[in-house]
Amino acid sequence: MSDYKEKASAYLQDIKMIAIRIQSLRQDIRKLQYDIITLSAIDYSKDRVSGGGTPVGLEGDVARLVDTVDTKKREIAKLIAKREEARALIEKIECIPGRIILAQEYINGAFPKKVQAMIYYEKSSYFNLKNKALNELGELLS
Repeated sequence: MSDYKEKASAYLQDIKMIAIRIQSLRQDIRKLQYDIITLSAIDYSKDRVSGGGTPVGLEGDVARLVDTVDTKKREIAKLIAKREEARALIEKIECIPGRIILAQEYINGAFPKKVQAMIYYEKSSYFNLKNKALNELGELLS
């Protein structure tokens, strides 16, 4: 494998992991939001009857969860920006089919067979175009 191709492959593998990380963070956020709703919906009727009031620390727990959600959203924003930088770099590749292959596989997370069917290329042509695009991207990264 050429140095350019190796460099591009390593870069794109990192970008591919961004999509997985974003998906994981979104799941975390959904779980945290569910926890916030659960904590916010606690029935205080027993405490009111006995004169106890709001359980101590509950507001703090909710606030910490809200802060965690905000932190995760900021991380997602940074990851999306990095992914879009990669997309812009891929768009500089002259080989249009190669550009499509790299964007679909590494940015959008599509499987090679799906991308191959989408652009109507035989397997050997597909991989030749992909290698050409990887070399071109590696040059851009250098």
